Amino acid sequence: MKLLLLLPILFFTSYSAQANKSVACDNLYSNVTYALSHSNKALNATNFEHQMYYAERALIAMEKAEILRNDCGCIKVEEKNFFIIKNLEKAVEPMDWDAGRFFTKKSKRLINELITTLDECSMTIDSEENNKSIIESTKQNLKTSNQINKTNKIDTETLQLAKYISTLEKRFSAVESEINTLLKVLEPVNQPKNNISSTVSMQQAMYIDRTKKLLQKALSKMNKEN
Repeated sequence: MKLLLLLPILFFTSYSAQANKSVACDNLYSNVTYALSHSNKALNATNFEHQMYYAERALIAMEKAEILRNDCGCIKVEEKNFFIIKNLEKAVEPMDWDAGRFFTKKSKRLINELITTLDECSMTIDSEENNKSIIESTKQNLKTSNQINKTNKIDTETLQLAKYISTLEKRFSAVESEINTLLKVLEPVNQPKNNISSTVSMQQAMYIDRTKKLLQKALSKMNKEN
């Protein structure tokens, strides 16, 4: 019963962890696309200040993406994130207009590569998560099945034991009835010996022998069944 109650909790925990990871990856992807958009605006800027402003917006988006990277679990993006941020930092405070455009172009190229890597990583993560979910579900089903089988085995053994006890009780009752009947027949044994006829003596001997045989037979059956 406890196992059955625990299964929904385990499922919810696993589902919640996967959902949180999926949200982190979505937010990471959004921030990277924002950085790409701001890089394009920086390159299309017609003056030096606008160029630096949009380069800074792209840098802020990439710094947010860096925070989300670990939660998403995509290890491949670590190196690219590092170089994009370093180039954008140089684009924010360039020596001149040309330097600003150079580092912004370089950042844009790396961001496009990063988006491709994220797409590939997302497919890999989804596949791994699906495989993990299938494995965990199979394990839980096996545990539940084993638990049910154990319970059914115990119930079957208990039923068999109850039937065996009932059979023994019936046999003991039959033997007891036979003994009581024989004792009634043998009651003249308590009378004085001079009143016992030879016929009664023979009957007594016969019933005593029969009683011994019945008892031996019952004991033999009990030993075999045990």
